[in-house]
Amino acid sequence: MATVTQTETSSAPAYELQTQPQTSDSNSLNDPGPPDESNKPSRAELFKIMSAGFSFFVAGVNDGSIGALVPHVIRDYGVTTAIVSSVSVSTFHLALSLANKSRYGANFMGWFVGAFSNTHLCEVFDLGSMLALGAGLQVLAHALRSWKPPFALFTVTFWLASLGQAYQDTHGNTYVAGTKGSHRWLAFIHAMYMAGCLVGPFVATGVASAGSVSRWYLFYTFPLGIGVINVALVMVAFWDTLRIKRKQPATERTLEADQEPVSRNEDALMLMKETLKNKSVWLISLFFFFFLGATLTASGWVVEYLVVVRDGDLNSMGYVPAGFSGGSLLGRLLLAEPVHRFGIRRMIFGFTIISIGLQVLFWLVPNIIAASIAISLLGFFMGPYFATGISVASKLFSPHIRSTALAFVFVFAQLGGCLFPIITGLVAASAGVSVLQPVLCGLLTATAIAWLFVPMPKEGDNPTLHQERGHELWGSPAETDESGGDRMYGLSRIVEYCDETAQLSQIYDTEDKEELPRIETRAPAPTQFSFDSAPVEPVVESTRSPGFHTSPNMMVSPETNGSDFSESRGSVRMTRHLRDSSSLDISPRSPSSHPVVPFTTREAILIRNFTENMALWADATDLRRHFEIEVPRRSLYFPVLRYAVFAFSSRHLNRNMSDTTTEALEYYDKCLSLLIEAVAEQNGPVDEETLAAIAILRQYEEMDADDKELHLNGTSRIVNSMSVFEFNGGLGEAAAWLCLRQDIYISLTKQRPLRSDLDTYLQSDVFKRVDDAAYTNRMVFLLAKALGCAFSSATPCSVDREEIRQEVDNWFDAKPPAFNPIYEVKRDRAEGRLLPEIWVLSPFHAVGLQYYHIAKIILAMSTPIVASSVFENIRQGKRVEQTARNHLLQVIALASSHSRAENALFTARHSLSVWGGVFAEKEDQEMVLNFLDHVQQRTGWNTSPLRASLQEQWIQDTRE
Repeated sequence: MATVTQTETSSAPAYELQTQPQTSDSNSLNDPGPPDESNKPSRAELFKIMSAGFSFFVAGVNDGSIGALVPHVIRDYGVTTAIVSSVSVSTFHLALSLANKSRYGANFMGWFVGAFSNTHLCEVFDLGSMLALGAGLQVLAHALRSWKPPFALFTVTFWLASLGQAYQDTHGNTYVAGTKGSHRWLAFIHAMYMAGCLVGPFVATGVASAGSVSRWYLFYTFPLGIGVINVALVMVAFWDTLRIKRKQPATERTLEADQEPVSRNEDALMLMKETLKNKSVWLISLFFFFFLGATLTASGWVVEYLVVVRDGDLNSMGYVPAGFSGGSLLGRLLLAEPVHRFGIRRMIFGFTIISIGLQVLFWLVPNIIAASIAISLLGFFMGPYFATGISVASKLFSPHIRSTALAFVFVFAQLGGCLFPIITGLVAASAGVSVLQPVLCGLLTATAIAWLFVPMPKEGDNPTLHQERGHELWGSPAETDESGGDRMYGLSRIVEYCDETAQLSQIYDTEDKEELPRIETRAPAPTQFSFDSAPVEPVVESTRSPGFHTSPNMMVSPETNGSDFSESRGSVRMTRHLRDSSSLDISPRSPSSHPVVPFTTREAILIRNFTENMALWADATDLRRHFEIEVPRRSLYFPVLRYAVFAFSSRHLNRNMSDTTTEALEYYDKCLSLLIEAVAEQNGPVDEETLAAIAILRQYEEMDADDKELHLNGTSRIVNSMSVFEFNGGLGEAAAWLCLRQDIYISLTKQRPLRSDLDTYLQSDVFKRVDDAAYTNRMVFLLAKALGCAFSSATPCSVDREEIRQEVDNWFDAKPPAFNPIYEVKRDRAEGRLLPEIWVLSPFHAVGLQYYHIAKIILAMSTPIVASSVFENIRQGKRVEQTARNHLLQVIALASSHSRAENALFTARHSLSVWGGVFAEKEDQEMVLNFLDHVQQRTGWNTSPLRASLQEQWIQDTRE
């Protein structure tokens, strides 16, 4: 069922018949995009996107108006063009027309300071606060400008405005890049920027030229007004993150020394170092460096070129940059979808070639009209570059460094936009403005080359997806151990197996006759405080939280004092951003825990393989992903959990080898020794780490052809003894639900009663919570009830069956809208589509819907047929078979409904092992065989025995 007997799979689109294996270098970004019905954001998200778009419009008005105001600034303040250009050289237009003697100015310094201060501020302020800060700084700058301040203060306002833009653009891009259909919304907000650049010059010119005496500074009342609106929109749209982040106290710093708390400044410095070590940051920055340099050089020098080289009229040529901005606006709006559909790499590269061609046309055809059209088309085809680059960057950068990385990318972009117009101006001063064309051709060529070096993220590189990396982690066939000798993994030696399973089985059986030890859970300690309350005073070590389960021999030993849990500073970064998990609030303390033992290279490979692959199988219905997040963390301290992970991970990596020729059995043997010590302590608690370890060992034994179900027996008996206190949403409860799914798998495939006591699970809060994971667990519980009714040792009660059927139907009818497929194509034999195609939002939905269809099959198959004649009996039997077939088709289709829902593949495989015989048509049988081939290709797990069994069954049915 939803437990695992297969290996982790790579991300892939929905299953299709005759699908070829996906190559490792396949690039999902160059494939046509799927239908985007799922890309509609919620109202709240849409409001936030609109707010971000308006902020970009405000920034565009500011940047686009500078050029129109420069003559008035020079005259009123009595300064030279060199001084003015030094003030705002990196604004997007002023420096471009004045840059024959310019240097870095206030605007560039604003972006520069923004990049280095952004990470530090993000440690204090949340998203909404950062956006409000950026918007507020821009309002302050416009307010100071609107009354014609002294020139020194006027200079400072450019620094303030660019600093505000740096904060707002960075976090606006970061937020929008994480939304559904982000390629469209990134195009929208950057189109809004170009709209501002288009509107700004017209408003600035109108205000500055009104009256006999120019009062150009009154123009800034316009960006001041819309800036105030921008602040209001940000505060309303992002009110949920308009706050100061609570500093994490020492008692909450998991795996960190209380005496050496990591400061926010150290956090920020670590993030910046990590960001600058990322190769992708430099490659994407290089692309933006050349792209923005080409864009601003073209838009800034084109008027001068047309006037000097082509003898154009100055007043008329002044509108040509507006054509460039208008073309860029349309390009960002109209080309985003084609770029997404037909492949980012090829489309942007193709547009760059077209842009070079247009620039050559501009250069060689001595016609002002042709030049004006060419520059407008140049803006059109270069329009989607910025949004596309941000979209790619958002997938290349990990979420925790994304805003920091984008801030540095923007700095390098501004550097290019500042440097190349200056270089062009310096060259033009001696060689003439005609050098513009070869300079632009060179910049566009450099942009194309830089784009080819930008890595294109694959599906597996997307943080929201999951891909198996087991073979990559295997590394070289030999490693050197600490002693200097070569240490072979895999076929290193024959492991002498000490059989301790009999002793452990005896312990399990003994516990069945006595009261089982309780499960010790990690309840919040008195030193813990919530986000909504003020911190409380720490208590002394001997004080126990009332939520802890204690026993006389539960006292912390000297070997497990508080300092034992503070030696692994390398684990701090892993847990710092996981504060919504209650079990992360304190370091675990338990009699069975030990000080941190550093991992060897091989053990690090195994723990990483577990985290990236098998943990997802256990977390199929766990909202907090305890096996992915908590189990690796706690394995630092709990040897029984650590060796269970090592055994399972090694078994996974060595799945094609004999059990007696792999390291997995050595780890398994060590884990059993520790497990006997932990479980045999009748008077002490069986902590949740031990239960999780047994559940992992159960997954290990499921991978063996000869499944003795030893640990299923142990987990069932331990879970059946759990009290209400263990169902606290922590690791213990996550392990308990995994154990139930394991029991369901055995009950289904072996057609026998459940071992789990379902009344125990009624204590869980999944029956009160409203999240999708909880709703899925309710269906897990209902399927278990259906199996309990169908395979009960007593005569099944029809009343119970009808009640369960009604509960199952009610679950489906009342399911949240998120459970509805986001994309669905029905089965159509005429078109050769033998399977429906279904996409769902998350693995929770895939698992829940699969379990629903399996429950419907169970209930249909277990209902006695009451017929008045033999023919009626046959007819009703065929009707039941048709019902089972229809639901089984849905189970198979859902197996490929989500790239992270690997359990869905296993569930479909198990279901076919039970009901695959219902497919009587030759086409359907071929479809099933192809699907099992697909499972083997995706998982590497051998499905040949099942295929052979089904083929034999179909042949026998045909003969009968």
